[in-house]
Amino acid sequence: MCAKAMKKKILVIDDEAEICDLMQGWLSYLDYDVITATDGDDGLWKAKTEKPDLIITDALMPGKTGYELVSALRGLSERMQTIPILMMSGRQSMRDTTGQVAAFVDKPFDPRQMLETIRKLLS
Repeated sequence: MCAKAMKKKILVIDDEAEICDLMQGWLSYLDYDVITATDGDDGLWKAKTEKPDLIITDALMPGKTGYELVSALRGLSERMQTIPILMMSGRQSMRDTTGQVAAFVDKPFDPRQMLETIRKLLS
């Protein structure tokens, strides 16, 4: 008898609660285990404690920005350096040029494009 594959865990970090709720409902429906955080500090703590397979974060948030969060995550451990990070922003100028994130999606995002990117990052 085969054991059921473990659900992939996704951490969504966005200061807009509506985005977190939308992503949680949508990705849970698609059979992902979803954890949310509404700021960079909470996101950093949840990344350490929940050990997600993928992190999706907004680039612009009050307090710790998405880029500050990525730098902090990458400095935590070897494992944190291997977790793919998908950044999203409504501002083209916020695109990652440092190479620290695996993908960038514009807000508002196209659900098909977002899902295709998520699946590619988790494969």
